Amino acid sequence: MNPPMRIATTLLILLLCTVGSDTPIFGRTWTDLHGRTISATFVRVHEGKVVLLSGSKPLQIPFLSLSIEDQQYLRNMLEAEGNGHLLPPEPVADVNAFSEDKPSPERNWGDLQGHRIRGRLVRVEGNWVYLLVGDQIAPYPLDGFRPRDRNYIQAWLNQKANTPGSLIGAQADRQAAEEAKQREAEIAQRKRDEQKRLEADRKRREQERLAAEQERLRREEKERQLAFRSERKAWKLFQTDPNSPPPASIVSNCSRSCSKCGRPIPDYAKSGERCPGCGMVWDAQYDRFGRPVPSASTVGWVMAGIVCIGILVCVLIIWGISLVLKGIGSLARRA
Repeated sequence: MNPPMRIATTLLILLLCTVGSDTPIFGRTWTDLHGRTISATFVRVHEGKVVLLSGSKPLQIPFLSLSIEDQQYLRNMLEAEGNGHLLPPEPVADVNAFSEDKPSPERNWGDLQGHRIRGRLVRVEGNWVYLLVGDQIAPYPLDGFRPRDRNYIQAWLNQKANTPGSLIGAQADRQAAEEAKQREAEIAQRKRDEQKRLEADRKRREQERLAAEQERLRREEKERQLAFRSERKAWKLFQTDPNSPPPASIVSNCSRSCSKCGRPIPDYAKSGERCPGCGMVWDAQYDRFGRPVPSASTVGWVMAGIVCIGILVCVLIIWGISLVLKGIGSLARRA
């Protein structure tokens, strides 16, 4: 932006800021109660705040935050113009001016901007609240206090209208304490509700995780069953049709292996079937260590032979016992 345009923009801002105000525009150095200074142009006073223009940035500073000299400067200027009513009442230097009022206990006060001050509540006149801060009574706008302090002021006024002056502060403090306790109870309840919500969310997520895990296991089992059926079908087709491709994979249990190529053999394979790896026809079954596993028929014949031998041995034992008994009987008769 070139200099002429910048100058024109600044003049336009100044003109807009002064619309509706009869106060002339001039710049000076302003100082607050903490000794901080700023060079700015005075614009107007609005709701107990001094509107200044620093460059092109408007500022709003509480009137009571300015130094005593700046407050008196503005008060003299606005009273000369007939606008003294725009400013807060002057601080009362004499603490006995409100001697008929019983001040509240000393407490911390705060405004909407977060500023804090410690003092006693003395009087409320219209929209102005008088606080005893140190040895001076200063007015503050009622609508500038935080809601908690405004409730305290209202309770103080109600107690002042219905209660003897000596009990006003104590009852107001009790009401403030009850309000604080109620707020603490509400905060604790919100924390408990939040904890319950978090616990419910945790249980819901755990249930969703378990349901997803069960669904995954069911899906894997279904896929394994389908793969097993496909394997059995391919195995049978390979055994009946030499030209068919061998099974691509083995998903069933394999406790044996081919003695020639070492290929795993599923449990349902039988003697007389061909190995998919080397094509050898099995005449016996072998375990994974290469040891022959007897077939079911061989096992049956062996068991039958064992039974027959056992029966024969029993017959011989009985026959021998009978011979011994007969010999003993004959010797007894001879004697």
